[in-house]
Amino acid sequence: MKKVIDVSEKLLYENELLEQGYKFIAGVDEVGRGPLAGPVVCAAVVMPLEEKALIPGVDDSKKVAEKKRKILAEQIKKVAVCYKIAQTEADEIDEINILQATIKCM
Repeated sequence: MKKVIDVSEKLLYENELLEQGYKFIAGVDEVGRGPLAGPVVCAAVVMPLEEKALIPGVDDSKKVAEKKRKILAEQIKKVAVCYKIAQTEADEIDEINILQATIKCM
């Protein structure tokens, strides 16, 4: 199978998966594992992998300033094939532990 993107090292893993026959690849990120109280919130996004659809500045959300994250979030929602935001509440985290709560959320 031909690579969708040849010029971007950022999509090295995505290209490897495309070559294996995968059609959709979701990126997942979480927030809330560090605090002692509150939910864990996760987001999964499937983006088109054509070079023209790539959004400059998209990186690990913890590396992007809050104002820029909000701008990128709106751009991502407009371009994404699909996305989902989920959370696991603090009381459930207390019951099943933070790791299991994060896995469930993802």
